[in-house]
Amino acid sequence: MINRLMSSSSNSVLERYQNKIIFLCVSFFALHWIFFISVHSLNVPYNMEFLAIELVYNFVENQTSLVQELFIPFNQHLFVFPYLVMFSNLYSNSFDVANLHFFQWPVYGAVLFFTYLLIKKTHKKLLWLLIPISVFIFNPLISSAENSFTGWQSILPQLAIIAAIFLFDKKTITITTFTICVILGIIATFSSIFGIVIWIAGIFGLINYKSEEKKLVGKKWLIIWVTIMIIVGFTYYQILGDTELSEIGKTSPISLEGLSFITVFLSAGFRLKYELLMNLVGVISILSSIFCIIYFTKLKKISTVKPWINFLLVGISAAVVAELGRGHLAFHMGNEPYYIEFSQFFQIGILVLIGLIILNLKNKIQKNRTKAIVIFLLIMITAQSILLVPSYYAGWTRADHYFEKKLDFMECHSLSNNPACIESGGALQDPEVNKFMNYFLENNLSFFSEKNFNLKNNQDMNFFQTVWSEKSTAKVGFSEIESINGSLVSEGETFTIGKPLVIIKGWSLDENKKHLDSIYLIVNDEPFLKYDHFYPRNDISENLGMNAALNSGWTVSFLSGYLEENCQLITLVGIKDDKKILFENEIELCKN
Repeated sequence: MINRLMSSSSNSVLERYQNKIIFLCVSFFALHWIFFISVHSLNVPYNMEFLAIELVYNFVENQTSLVQELFIPFNQHLFVFPYLVMFSNLYSNSFDVANLHFFQWPVYGAVLFFTYLLIKKTHKKLLWLLIPISVFIFNPLISSAENSFTGWQSILPQLAIIAAIFLFDKKTITITTFTICVILGIIATFSSIFGIVIWIAGIFGLINYKSEEKKLVGKKWLIIWVTIMIIVGFTYYQILGDTELSEIGKTSPISLEGLSFITVFLSAGFRLKYELLMNLVGVISILSSIFCIIYFTKLKKISTVKPWINFLLVGISAAVVAELGRGHLAFHMGNEPYYIEFSQFFQIGILVLIGLIILNLKNKIQKNRTKAIVIFLLIMITAQSILLVPSYYAGWTRADHYFEKKLDFMECHSLSNNPACIESGGALQDPEVNKFMNYFLENNLSFFSEKNFNLKNNQDMNFFQTVWSEKSTAKVGFSEIESINGSLVSEGETFTIGKPLVIIKGWSLDENKKHLDSIYLIVNDEPFLKYDHFYPRNDISENLGMNAALNSGWTVSFLSGYLEENCQLITLVGIKDDKKILFENEIELCKN
């Protein structure tokens, strides 16, 4: 009796504070995501963000049609609505990409809110599941702070799909409700190719549905929905064209490779070390979903869990879509971070369905068999959350990696002159990106407008001015400017540049034919940049002695936007042991 009273008392206390506990736990993961983005956020465009940058650039500079630009396909995707989000921010906010990460947070919040509404409608005692669900939704691996574009192309269809599932689960579907769902379908479809699964979700949501007013029964809604789906699908097909479509369906989803891809896709949010483990988790997830469907089918309660069955359907459909488009690519295993928003549907669906089964078995807990089943299902739910730990670690690690990559990218576009910038795979290797960077530089946009940008260069120039102002006599060294952008130049020659990047090569030595500490490129008698990454030049040792082979070569690179529009006089000054070394080099450099 006493034990029963104590148990009843503890349960009442738990129920009393349940909502507060849930709110605090959910808030923790939501705030963790904000903290994660704050730590790794940089106003540095990267990777696919340049797709949106190109769109804005073409619209502003080339006066291209915005509508036409919005519907340019990319790897079977039509990014119309992600482009619109990116465009509105970049166009109005000096091409700032940092805040585009933060804007995603309320969208994830909206996803969680619709999930909450669905759970509340299903069973209020399942609200505690919002804690592990928030772990899924605010997973840092999804973004990894790499670039904001991949986030928007996934989160917009994710929100549209879950909102449509919620609306189609209402007792009454009005014309307004149906119209909103159609709009959501268009948003999802033209945000990412994965968005097409919203039409499958709509079909399932409308099956056997009848309006309470009996003015328009479910069959008619279904016919209209399928008709619109066909029209949208045909439009999508026509826009893509044969080239994009030829890459679809090169592998079969029912092949061994295809099934492996799908199982990895369904477990993408867990980010386990070995692909085999991802396959195993994926297989277990599929078997669990089948068990849940059979269980509720036998109870004849499928209609009561229809939204969560729809979650399963969305997840598996997205996996098949991904396999058809990417399964033939060796570097795609199905575990890409931008797949997680869609694989989450499958895992969250399993989570809620298992939670419902546990509630249904609660009254039969006295039986040993039932008790074992409940314990097993509780282990399944717990395992889902535990398996997310590696993905949180991977999210932070991945974000740290891209944070460093972005810092390197920004440094390469300063006047710091890191030789790695122009090497294979370096940040200055892409002429198209250099074009955009020049545009930002000339218009004081993006990170070029930040106060501390080029701080190191400013410090170097201040040091040069200090050395230059000293009264010590300058020595005359040996030097030659050999080429600009790969073209040989002669002394006193005027050279015109037409590329966004300027690369000047040559060699320099002090008056004793020994290596220098550094050289300064002088533009119109003003110090411009410092270079101290000298490398051996064995080719000139024959004329100048062996010392010439030791770290006499140099290659300076910088964006042409740093130069004025008119012609510039380029000279060199060396520094050795804080003394000046002068050279008889002089090139006139003009921008085209």
